[in-house]
Amino acid sequence: MGLLSQIVFNIALSSSLYLLIAVAYSIYYNPSKNFDFLLAAIISSAPYLVYFFISQLKLPLLFSIFLSLILITLIAYFFQKTIFQTERRKGQPSVNTIIISLGLYLILQNTISVLFGDELKTISTLGLRHHISILGANGTYIQLITLLTSVLLFIALILLIDKTIFGKSIKAVSSNSQLSNILGIKSEAIILISYLLCSLVCALTGILYALDINLNPTMGFNLLLYGIVVMIIGGIGSYRGLILGAVLVAGAQHVVGYFIDTTWMNAIAFLILILFLVWKPLGFSGNQVRKVEI
Repeated sequence: MGLLSQIVFNIALSSSLYLLIAVAYSIYYNPSKNFDFLLAAIISSAPYLVYFFISQLKLPLLFSIFLSLILITLIAYFFQKTIFQTERRKGQPSVNTIIISLGLYLILQNTISVLFGDELKTISTLGLRHHISILGANGTYIQLITLLTSVLLFIALILLIDKTIFGKSIKAVSSNSQLSNILGIKSEAIILISYLLCSLVCALTGILYALDINLNPTMGFNLLLYGIVVMIIGGIGSYRGLILGAVLVAGAQHVVGYFIDTTWMNAIAFLILILFLVWKPLGFSGNQVRKVEI
């Protein structure tokens, strides 16, 4: 029973992180129709900023997190306005954006490596890593905070998309950006705001992950890829599909990690993606995704 509880808890924890990345990424991807790997650097950069503020400037943890999120939002705004928005206005193929975002990710990742080194770093969490019993599983305070924060933020994002004018504008631009512009909905403004929101959520997810697991310069890439996998197999426009996708990916990873080998945890996520692309290309939702430009 103890092992089963531990596996279930670990699956729930990983699922919550993947789900946040997937929802945030879909908020930007649906109206822009572009994949952006720069977000992987944003996921990594945010906790490193927190680490710098705490270790070098001796700032409190919560204030460091707040400053990090502000700076990340400014960085995201800069790149979106100066590069990605310019590329869209030129009508460049989306593959150009993918290559540019991948290049920017590599630049920022290597910058992190130069400034902080490649070895693992630990953020001071003021006792939040102390172990506690959670429904028969062994966890920590930061893991419980991560789980609760992820659930609440996921609900908040759903309400934002389904119940607000901004959410309806995202859906309109996602459906037809040209018609949206004619009707007075500025598609570029919607894409910009959705990107900033996506960056903010991804940055917070990266911070929560790093508070539990520690820091390394490449941590953001894996998290982003898992989120993209969940988004694809979950399907377009289905929150239930995203939840199922997150649980499936995290569940398969942890079951394989416990009973076979942890080295297979990365591979199993992409094996699931391949199987879905071959036999269930529309994802859990069943909505059309092949017509979406990648």
